[in-house]
Amino acid sequence: MHAQGAFLVRYVRRGGRRLYLLSEVTAAEPRHWDEVSLLGREIRDVVQARVVWLSRYMDNLSGPLH
Repeated sequence: MHAQGAFLVRYVRRGGRRLYLLSEVTAAEPRHWDEVSLLGREIRDVVQARVVWLSRYMDNLSGPLH
């Protein structure tokens, strides 16, 4: 996500016709997630990313989408 001149790696969850963008800080608080509408668009039109993992360890954001 591009915000205020910086690029941020975010978690993305899909719910219906919306994408929810969350961070490690807001993962447990869905009311703080940013939303992006997919109405009339495909997910690949909205999400463009390339991430290079520096470790084999990855935190698991478990639980259902609220």
